[in-house]
Amino acid sequence: MKKVIFAIFLIMTVVGFSGANPLPITTPVATPVPTLDPASLTPCCDLLAFGFQPAESFVNTHSDFQLSLYTYFTRAKIAAYGFTLEYDPAMLFPGGLKGEDAVVPGDSGFMAIYNVPVSGTIKISGFDVNGIVPGNISFLKLNFSTLEVEGSTQVALKIDQLVDINSQPLLYSSNMKPARITISKFTCPYIFGDVNGDKLVNIVDTLLVAQAYVSLCPRCTVPYECAADVNADNAVTIVDALIIAQYYVGMIDELPGNYQK
Repeated sequence: MKKVIFAIFLIMTVVGFSGANPLPITTPVATPVPTLDPASLTPCCDLLAFGFQPAESFVNTHSDFQLSLYTYFTRAKIAAYGFTLEYDPAMLFPGGLKGEDAVVPGDSGFMAIYNVPVSGTIKISGFDVNGIVPGNISFLKLNFSTLEVEGSTQVALKIDQLVDINSQPLLYSSNMKPARITISKFTCPYIFGDVNGDKLVNIVDTLLVAQAYVSLCPRCTVPYECAADVNADNAVTIVDALIIAQYYVGMIDELPGNYQK
């Protein structure tokens, strides 16, 4: 009898004194994986990506070209940086043929200081005390001139330092593709010394070069600039006008570069 009473008591305890309804059986529910809110990212945790524009260039020997170093897809405030650019000194020279600096600031407004400690490298550094949010803008502009060697080469970027306004390192993508440059021999399609394209080399060509050099009038231009550079120094100057004049009056029998009459 005691056993029956104990059994009834145990059942009532489990089912509950309300009698009718047993306790519900619950199925475990998986806890949802939290999603990352982009707005919650802190400047230190944004991933910076760098790249060159244009990514590929086709240029001639003894000519200038410019590359822009961009940052992509980031909200991080860059406060200071240190970069090393690597290039082939047998094919490229840092700086333009007309005296342009090798490195000039881009649209970001960063101060840029650079030097060329070893042939084939350029060390660049800069800072902004308030930090700059780059977005998709030009970080630096790089001027190069090509030498006489034809072929393919590249300019590569190595990041030495990259910090935010709290001097904390910034994360950046290691997948940085170099800028590729293909260099070809340039051949002027015009008659050497014929700067106005009339198939003649005469005093009119000398006059055009001289007028253009001193900016005598707004309309004074050299339509065929490659034909005007008769001493092949990659610039059209008063020296070219002199050589063309000497050639015209018979003081010299050929123009530099073995271009015959």
